[in-house]
Amino acid sequence: MPDLLVHATVGCLVVFRDKYKYLIPSIVLLGCIFPDLIRGPLLLAGNLENSLGIKLISSEVAFILKLFHSPVPLALQVWLFCFLFERELRLKVFVSFFLGVLLHLLLDAGQRAYHISYLWLFPFSFENPIQGLWWADESGWITIISGLVVTMLLCWKYFESRSS
Repeated sequence: MPDLLVHATVGCLVVFRDKYKYLIPSIVLLGCIFPDLIRGPLLLAGNLENSLGIKLISSEVAFILKLFHSPVPLALQVWLFCFLFERELRLKVFVSFFLGVLLHLLLDAGQRAYHISYLWLFPFSFENPIQGLWWADESGWITIISGLVVTMLLCWKYFESRSS
């Protein structure tokens, strides 16, 4: 998967403007990394199991955590997240958080999987219809390009603000 840096930099590209009518920039950026924050414990436990040879997490729990990284459960999580905010902010929070999650899923859709790791059509199907463009371990070039683009844009914005 593209790492959190790539997800965050793509979110930065979206919230790069100065004025926002329907977006809260920090919530968009949180939405860009949120699906991996949900799935992170599964990946960490799987790596520790392989490294140490111990059983940390059952296969049923691992499957449930995979479901949380699917579009329909993520939409439900976004909707529930909005209730943490005041009524006047909920629509802006929903739009911002959902946009970040959609950007995350769009980037993840470009990744090929060695096994079924994304249940894109859950609860309607357990198949993975998206083939992807790059392998998970080939995403270093994406990280470098996105980091350079955001660095250039931030420098441009900084020098533009100093000149005015």
